[in-house]
Amino acid sequence: MTYSLEDDPEAKTSNALEMFRKVPMVTVDGEDKIQLKGSSNYKIYMNGKPSNLLSGDNASDVLKSMPASSIKNIEVITDPGSKYDASVKSVIRIRTKLPQGDGFSGTLRAQNGFRHYFSSMEQANLKYRTGGLELFTNLNYYGGKFYSHENTNMETQGSTTWLQNIESINRMRNNEFFGKFGLSWMISERHSIGAYYMNGVGLQKPHSDYSSISYAVFCLKK
Repeated sequence: MTYSLEDDPEAKTSNALEMFRKVPMVTVDGEDKIQLKGSSNYKIYMNGKPSNLLSGDNASDVLKSMPASSIKNIEVITDPGSKYDASVKSVIRIRTKLPQGDGFSGTLRAQNGFRHYFSSMEQANLKYRTGGLELFTNLNYYGGKFYSHENTNMETQGSTTWLQNIESINRMRNNEFFGKFGLSWMISERHSIGAYYMNGVGLQKPHSDYSSISYAVFCLKK
C-alpha cells in the first residue's frame, strides 16, 4: 500500500512525521511513537536502504526535521519478501524526491497554539546544492508553558471513615532546541553517500502546587 505525498497539498507545509499520521495502518501516539498495525516490530527503509537512524526513539525526531515536501511516497509492506530481514514482520519504505537545481533553498515554518498558556514551534530547513553535493541544516525550537489540574477524592474505611481531597496544579516552562547538520553526495541515480550530526537540549522548569483536606465521618449508634 503506497501513500503519495505528491498528491497531498499539506505536504508542502508539514513535516514527515505529520504525514505519517495519514498513512494507512500507521498510527502515531501522543508521544510521537510510530506503530504499524499496532506493533513496533517493523523496519524503515529510505530509498531502498535500511535506516538505523529511523528506528527506535530517534525515528520521531528525525522525521520531525524532515520536510514532507522532500518525500515522494511512503509505502507499507505487511508481508515482506525474502530480501528483507526475516525477523521483521513489516516494512515502511520512504522514497524521497531526486534533488533538482543548484543553489540555496529553504523553508521556514511556525506553529502556535493556546491551551491555557501560549506555546509555539519554529522550524528552519536550509540547503545548498551544487552538482551532486548537498549541504543542509535543520533547526527546531519548541517552547511554551504547560498546565494541568487534577482533583482526587480518597475514602478510607475503618472504625472511622476518612475522606481526603487532594488537589494538584502543575505548571512547566519548556524550551527545547534541536538541530541537524549534514551533507550528502549523489554519485548516481542509484548510489549516494552522506552523513550528519544531530543534537539537542531540553530546558524544563516545573512548578507544582498541592493542597489536601482530610476530615472524618463518625457514625453515631443509638
